[in-house]
Amino acid sequence: LYERITATALPGDERSDGHALGIYDDAVSISHADLSSSDDDDALRSLANATDDDPHTSPLALLRETIDQVGPLANLCFRVFVDRIARLTAAASATTHDLVQRYDTLRPRFLLCLVPLGRAPVAFRLAEEYRDLASLVTLVFVADPANAAAHLRRYVERFSKDFADTVFAFYERRSAWASLLHSQDDRFDLWLKEYIDMRIAEDPHCPLAAYSWIHDIKIADFSAVATRLVSAARKAEDVDQAQTMLSLSKLAFVVSESQSPELDDTVEARTRLDKALELCQIQAGLLHYFTMLLGSSDSKSDDRKAAYDVALHTTTPELRHRHPALYIVFSELVRRMWNHRALPAEDLIDVLTIPDSLYSLDLAASADAGDQDMFSNIVARDRFSVAADILCWASFGLPEQTRESALRSIWRRVFLSDNWSEIRRKITGDVPDSVLRSELLNTTLYQVLYSCWVSRKLSHPEWYLLPADSFSSPDLDYLVSTRLMPQFGPDSANGSGAQLKPLSTTTALALTNDYADEDKHLQAAIYCGLDGFYSEILRIVV
Repeated sequence: LYERITATALPGDERSDGHALGIYDDAVSISHADLSSSDDDDALRSLANATDDDPHTSPLALLRETIDQVGPLANLCFRVFVDRIARLTAAASATTHDLVQRYDTLRPRFLLCLVPLGRAPVAFRLAEEYRDLASLVTLVFVADPANAAAHLRRYVERFSKDFADTVFAFYERRSAWASLLHSQDDRFDLWLKEYIDMRIAEDPHCPLAAYSWIHDIKIADFSAVATRLVSAARKAEDVDQAQTMLSLSKLAFVVSESQSPELDDTVEARTRLDKALELCQIQAGLLHYFTMLLGSSDSKSDDRKAAYDVALHTTTPELRHRHPALYIVFSELVRRMWNHRALPAEDLIDVLTIPDSLYSLDLAASADAGDQDMFSNIVARDRFSVAADILCWASFGLPEQTRESALRSIWRRVFLSDNWSEIRRKITGDVPDSVLRSELLNTTLYQVLYSCWVSRKLSHPEWYLLPADSFSSPDLDYLVSTRLMPQFGPDSANGSGAQLKPLSTTTALALTNDYADEDKHLQAAIYCGLDGFYSEILRIVV
């Protein structure tokens, strides 16, 4: 039997002097000398009904005898591995790691095969002796689920935190979040907190990160609740879910500050939280704007038809003809919003800046009293100012290229919103300064600069760009290949079950052409004296 093990499981397992390892006499430990004892609950007890118990004459007796030897065989195999690993470790052998991996793979297979053979008690005792905690957890729930709680308590007392971490990992692998977070033991709560922190440190995007705040509430760590809820809200796909999480986070901040009023390091986090809530409110306000624009009170009607209806109502035929790809992007973003998908800052900026007929209509008059604040950010100010607000609020979590690209898009479309050639024609010749001032005060550029500088007090020059710095050419590869192409791939979590078609090569080329056309018109505006108009408007504002 030993020769069979060394020939299959451990090929080449020899001493340095070339002789085979003589460990057979020590292979079977005293604690497992009675592995096949009669007090085991044998699931195959019916095999004992054979009239002849001689395994050499009765097939059934031979089968039972074979099953009885599986436990000792497993113990022998494990002992061979343990002894060999100990020898290689002492010798600092390079093959130790491979042998440990082979042992860790074989051991649970051997243990679990004992269960259907009616040798679950043997499997438990072997797993305990060789400290295979992962197999012990599996055996608890598979071999004896009726007594799982008793087993768990016993093994926690015996193996302490190591066994608890193994139980946590077992639940996490199976996404059994309710079972993982439900415990009635203070020690488990403490160990689970440590386990969650360890897993999030290893992988900040692991699924457990989305549920960790629930456990923090249980142990009254409200500072961690607030932080983790904000992180979970950023990853939420549903805007209502994100807003709920952010509201809970704000409540957790209040509780945390009431418990520890001396802490002042939460001011910046609270500010960011408030801005994130405003982003959700802006999206909710836009959705309400779109539903009212269509004369519909149901934002869950046919999403694709509603999206294209909104796109038609908020764009001119000229834009649809000149920028067909950007029009498609706008329509799809509206459709996602219609499905209550949480849009990232860049997408919200596109929703506000791509259309050329999206004006600040007085929707507040027809909204319910409770909705007044929701619309204030959109109704009271120009959409480009709102877009600048969004970028300012979200900039702390955006890569530099993303921030710079979005800022260029905002100002490029601000500059393109006015007819500079017509303004130049009106003020050409001997016209009084009052006419020039009146023309400039009626521009979108003036409204945006005034709102950003005076009302919003956005810092200069961080949030302001000159016309010559607003071209899309530096961001073209990022905008088309990195941002839009992957985003419009197959999307099964869009709320309606429909699949978005990935942007084709033709559509990518059309997007490139649309951005190039924006640059072309911006260049034409500069030729019409946009730089001078910008300087004069900025002088008036300041």
